[in-house]
Amino acid sequence: MTAAALLRRNEMQTTQKVVETPAQVELEARLKRVVGVLEDYKAQDVVVIPLAGKTSIADFMVVATGTSSRHVASMGQALEKTLKGDLRGIEGLQEGSWVCADLGDVVAHVFTADKRALYNLEKLWSHVFHSED
Repeated sequence: MTAAALLRRNEMQTTQKVVETPAQVELEARLKRVVGVLEDYKAQDVVVIPLAGKTSIADFMVVATGTSSRHVASMGQALEKTLKGDLRGIEGLQEGSWVCADLGDVVAHVFTADKRALYNLEKLWSHVFHSED
């Protein structure tokens, strides 16, 4: 499922809720900013993995691919610049084959295609997509 489709699904679920807490609103806005930055920088195959209730590491994981190590590094720099107030840490900017941006409740991983295939986070977290709630 594409990032846009997952966001639309989350928006549909959000409209069905009666009351949304300020923390939920802030989380959704942060997730949209992360995905927006990646889409603005032409990230490929952006996937949003909902982790809330499945793990304590984050509520969402965003995985994306860049076309080169320079492209990955520039997306990491854009995340760093755009989300600096929310950013807890960022790794991998120097090498550029993989960048991890930690925003607490949202973690973004940006890979080159070969590194994404090697780490295969979608497969690692595939049980999240298919588990019963």
